[in-house]
Amino acid sequence: MRRYDIGRLDKVRVVAQKWGGRGFDKAKDLIGIGPGVEELLEVKLEDLGEYYAREPVRTPIRTRLRDLLEEHRTRPILLIAHSMGSIIAHDVLRGCEADSDVRVEHWITIGSPLGLPLVSKKIRDEFGAMRAPTNVRRWTNISDPGDKVALDCNLRDEFGANDEGTCVEDILIHNDYVSPAGEANTHKSYGYLRAPELSELVHAFLRPS
Repeated sequence: MRRYDIGRLDKVRVVAQKWGGRGFDKAKDLIGIGPGVEELLEVKLEDLGEYYAREPVRTPIRTRLRDLLEEHRTRPILLIAHSMGSIIAHDVLRGCEADSDVRVEHWITIGSPLGLPLVSKKIRDEFGAMRAPTNVRRWTNISDPGDKVALDCNLRDEFGANDEGTCVEDILIHNDYVSPAGEANTHKSYGYLRAPELSELVHAFLRPS
């Protein structure tokens, strides 16, 4: 399994996202969930729409994760969240900052849509400033540049540091997953989980010495 080699195009994209971020953020307020966005991303967003539109759907989902984190709060926690799971994890971590002693040593987001316009607007509406949760000691965001769900690979420009100075670290990887039918899928969780860059982070957490 090969590592991702940073190329000139990747460097240009980072600069463009950095300097064009303010204008893009203003445009985000005008973008919602709809057929046009789905056509652009080539993904279906029904689940995301249900999550944001229906409190009876959203609350039980958040509660499941919060209860699990509470159960293991006395142990070092490595939380890996894929795709929409990264949105749920963000919302749970931000939501329990004030009334819980949950602490996540390392939060890893993979194939995350947290930088998408329709998502970042919802975050700003509910939580205000976009920043790393205060109960996270380290946050690493891993994405494949070809993953349309993780369209914004550079979350560091989107999310500020928390009170302890924790910032998101963005890492590009090569998601080489191919289905049994021979179709490549750069968003598939399997491809992210077996990437050498992610394996090294898990190894470092399990054997910190």
